[in-house]
Amino acid sequence: MLVVVAIPSVLLMCWMGVQIGFAVKAGGQAQMAADAAALAAAARHADGVQAKNQDAVAAAEACAGPNGPVSISVVNAPGGGGDVEFGRWNASTRVFTPDAQGGPAVRVTVRFASDNANGVPSLLNWGIFQTGAAPAFTRRSIAVYTPPTHAHSLLLTGPDAGALDVDGSATVKGRGGIYVASSDPAAAMVRGAVRQGETLDVPVLRLAGGIDEVSRGAVAGSIEEGVTVPADPMAGVALPPIDGAASGSVTNPGGGTVRVPPGAHEDLSVAAGTVILETGLHQFTQSVELSGSAVLVLENAAIELAPSATVLISGTSSVTGTGIVSGDWQGFWLLQRGPASAWSVTEGASVDVDGGAYGPEATLTVSDQARFVSSLGILGRVRVEGTSFLHADQRIEALDLPVVPGRARLVR
Repeated sequence: MLVVVAIPSVLLMCWMGVQIGFAVKAGGQAQMAADAAALAAAARHADGVQAKNQDAVAAAEACAGPNGPVSISVVNAPGGGGDVEFGRWNASTRVFTPDAQGGPAVRVTVRFASDNANGVPSLLNWGIFQTGAAPAFTRRSIAVYTPPTHAHSLLLTGPDAGALDVDGSATVKGRGGIYVASSDPAAAMVRGAVRQGETLDVPVLRLAGGIDEVSRGAVAGSIEEGVTVPADPMAGVALPPIDGAASGSVTNPGGGTVRVPPGAHEDLSVAAGTVILETGLHQFTQSVELSGSAVLVLENAAIELAPSATVLISGTSSVTGTGIVSGDWQGFWLLQRGPASAWSVTEGASVDVDGGAYGPEATLTVSDQARFVSSLGILGRVRVEGTSFLHADQRIEALDLPVVPGRARLVR
């Protein structure tokens, strides 16, 4: 009789042990998939949203779920979406904050549930002693990309305080770090409203001088002060002389499309329509001005400015295209050497060129919701104000230090 009474209890305990084992296995599978997807996405941070999402999906699918490969949903937006979110990780508070503009942190959620594509774990005879659907399992993982610090995208040669000046809610991003040659104690200043605690989003900021404590808190990457900043690597490369007998102004009074062959010109002044600078070097002895809805397109071309010439890009005008592809200045699109001059992108204007900007004594000002994207920059000073955006998305190879690879790591 004791055996007869004990057998159901023993069977129930065995059943519960098996169920617990299946549940532990399912939770482990979900966590493994979340870890793998988060690490894969974080490792591709520098390659854009689509690459991050593709690797996250592939990593998840390599893991086994209740009914086959694990499935996660993604959204190809800067901040991600679905099961893969991009944002910021605060190491002090251990808090992940999603960011619509993206960020180096990735949070991945994996769900095993009846209303999810992965389904629920196949628990042994769940309905014998329990009612309802088998339990759902949700696991999350957060990984952060720590970028390499051996590369640099911007070199600022100006000797003054605030050679790098970021104000308002402006954002400066760089695939590589920033070198600031000024030895002033306030060589870099990051002031005003700080988005998500970070306005200067670069792997490393290296300064001959220093940075104040308020500004320090707005830098996403590491900061090194009192360093020896290398000299301008292009200083010994001569700019082509500008022919004094320059042709007239480049204009577009009809507002259509005008193609301009390379050569020397007095100035460029366009308020509407499209101007295409054909392959080669275009030299300007005076100003380059775009306003209104003007569009300037570079077809493997570079603009060389005389020492006193200025740049003003305003309104809803834009500059796009690719820099010059041959000669000593291969890979650059804007060149100037000489007395300090002003380059201004303002009033919502946009510059997005695959090429470098070279003006070791020029001051680049990006303000009033403007956007400036260039491969790299060797400039005197940079001012980014308001809600504007500046991004240098490549590196100055001549400034590379011994390689310190980037890495992705799990933080939660």
